[in-house]
Amino acid sequence: REAEAAASLDHPNILPIHEVSESEGLPFFTMKYATGGSLQQAAPALSAEPRECVRLLAKLTRAVAYAHREGILHRDLKPGNILLDGRGEPLVSDFGLAKWIDANSDLTRSLTVFGTPGYIAPEQAQGPAAALTPAADIYSLGAILFDLLTGRPPFLGEHALAVIREAAEKPAPKLRTLLRAADRDLETICAKCLEREPRTRYRSASDLADDLERWLEGRTIVARPVSPPAQLWRWARRNPTLAGALAVCAIIGATALLRETRRLHLLGEVYEAQAQARSIAILPFLNLDNAEADFASAESVAVALRPALAGMGPSRIVLVPHAPAHWTGTGNVDEVRSTGRQTDSRAILSGTVRRAQDGLRVSLHLTSANGADALGHWLVKGRDMDREFAATIVRQAATDIYHATDAPTGPDAVPRLPAQDPGWKTEASRASLNAGRLLLDRRTIVDTDRAIASFEAAIRVEPRSIEARSYLAMACIGRNFLRADPVLADRATEVAREALTLAPDNPTAHRGLCAIYTFMGRNRDALEHGLRALEAGDTSERAFGQIAYAWKQLGRPDKAIRWLMAAKVSPTQPADYEALIGDCWAALGDDEKAADSYEAAARFRPDLPEGWLGLCHLKLLRGEFEAARAIFRERSAEFTAFPVARQMQAHIEFFSRNDAEAVRAYRELHRDDPLGTGRQQYGAISYRAALARLLTHSGQSTDALQFLEECRAQDSAELAQAPENPETLYRLAATEALRADHESALNYLAASIASGWIDYRSPRLDPRFDAISNDPRFTRILHDLAAHVADLRQQQPAGQVALTKEKDLQ
Repeated sequence: REAEAAASLDHPNILPIHEVSESEGLPFFTMKYATGGSLQQAAPALSAEPRECVRLLAKLTRAVAYAHREGILHRDLKPGNILLDGRGEPLVSDFGLAKWIDANSDLTRSLTVFGTPGYIAPEQAQGPAAALTPAADIYSLGAILFDLLTGRPPFLGEHALAVIREAAEKPAPKLRTLLRAADRDLETICAKCLEREPRTRYRSASDLADDLERWLEGRTIVARPVSPPAQLWRWARRNPTLAGALAVCAIIGATALLRETRRLHLLGEVYEAQAQARSIAILPFLNLDNAEADFASAESVAVALRPALAGMGPSRIVLVPHAPAHWTGTGNVDEVRSTGRQTDSRAILSGTVRRAQDGLRVSLHLTSANGADALGHWLVKGRDMDREFAATIVRQAATDIYHATDAPTGPDAVPRLPAQDPGWKTEASRASLNAGRLLLDRRTIVDTDRAIASFEAAIRVEPRSIEARSYLAMACIGRNFLRADPVLADRATEVAREALTLAPDNPTAHRGLCAIYTFMGRNRDALEHGLRALEAGDTSERAFGQIAYAWKQLGRPDKAIRWLMAAKVSPTQPADYEALIGDCWAALGDDEKAADSYEAAARFRPDLPEGWLGLCHLKLLRGEFEAARAIFRERSAEFTAFPVARQMQAHIEFFSRNDAEAVRAYRELHRDDPLGTGRQQYGAISYRAALARLLTHSGQSTDALQFLEECRAQDSAELAQAPENPETLYRLAATEALRADHESALNYLAASIASGWIDYRSPRLDPRFDAISNDPRFTRILHDLAAHVADLRQQQPAGQVALTKEKDLQ
């Protein structure tokens, strides 16, 4: 019975059932292990902290309210049945006495099964179990709060029957009679929970939770001490004859007033119900310029939206002054559901703000509180987020926002989801899409080729699929990072543009084009499409990662770290962002933080080589070549399928000027990838340029010259497509240095740095720059770049997105 009851519930503060089974004839079930023990054990330490006691009980009450909505009474709530996890979060357990509210059968009542004396409601001990209501659990919650604050339950006795008799015959003691320093409002809340008559307690566990949260927030509670009319009613029950006579006299004079009061009360309830049906919570907006919470913009929209919706009918706008847990600003399922529960709102409004060439862009997304129903999306452009612009936003969106909540909600409501991509509607295309996405994450040539085939298959089944095209574009361009293939590069560009043409507002289509432009070195265009993916409603952390990579390529690793940290806030984020964070710290010259991130990457994703390759890279930048070789020898045997591992081996031997091994390594790389330009390799070392320097040094100048001309032609062609690609400019600088054209080499190097090249340590070690290494102009360029990096490092990128606001905006 306990397993059946608990397994039907899914709430963060209810202890979950993991498995129900049988072993050798013995039935069992397994639950989450709560490492913090029970509330009974923690109660002594909590008695001196009333706010913590109330905070815990508020969460428990929300969990009990959820169970009531699911039709289950607990009937044995007590400190011993409340467990604590490792973070001190409470979990309701032991549903052994749980009862389905609409069920007719029940366990046989006895002293051992009807509940725990001291915490059960009087009606639970006296009346039939079938007559119990959620008020019984509310009584138990009040008894738990009383116990936490005073160190004892409300009623004491020599034995269980004495305790039961006390609870049935006497009112519960006032909190302040045992704890003189107790807050009067807390005393009122306890007293209302512990009323002997069930109907005089809180109407629901949700009402109790609301009052507890009001107390925590310093607001006025709804509960009040027992009023004179309530005392009169109790007197009347004890003296029915006299009370009846007085009542007849009073009714005659009070009839008109009573009718009017009832009418006003009904009108108020109708208004509140209508306002609740159109209640909207507004989350802090996401500022796309700095990846931080923008409370001011959210407040401006809220201030303008309140009167606009009020003019259309009853409504309620709640401005959230604190970002919820796992806040990303994209309105993902976790933050929407969390906000919906905390504010008791029907819908959640999230948004993004950024400055672009065409002015200020504000994107709004309205989602139902269940996190599943997309109710509306608006993009508004203006100059500044002032009162006039906020009014413009509201004029364009208010009517739609007001009527977006017209659809019914609840367990029987049909979700109003956005139009589903055709690729997910048929089993064949859905299987191909899922397989392709899994293969794409493995990052080997073989698996990437298989991913491409899977996405192509999905398109053949569903030619209208935008997501299949977008993922195919990302797979094709990712394959070019592993081994250059002009045909695949053209295919990637073709399908990415097809996807955006078919669906200009599709977030995945924008992410696909972001990947294409990243490969081409058109980093500003890549950044723009990454930001537009978020504006279009992308709630995945992958969009954050692509934006971060674009900022890194633009020479702003400090901004890239902000975006990567924001991506990590999501509980579903992939751990391989640690390697990219390490690259950013290495670019900023903070080798200690870079090493920590690379080690984390190697630990979290041991199936990928990026973590230990980053550690090799750090050793190279410090000139510790033998240490880099040692790391490579230790790990490389596990990653022979990854071209980046072989590139690192060549890189080590090239920088350490071990020419014989470097020639062998680069000849193998060039044989497998004749067009390889080192796009995915630290230091942007083109295979042919490296061979040209090595062959020149060994006296094979004819072959070296041919390699140099091929490099120059390929890089010049790429530069024509992306004139501000820092890696292409850097490769051209190295090629011109090998050709002894010092002026061109220095000019290209300066242009590369102006476009975003930020690595000042590699040129000092790179043999391709030997011819100009003693040129004072070369030294000055690198010195200035190092000073610029030091300035960026001093800015200390934030470790996480700002989640709070100093001023309460509500």
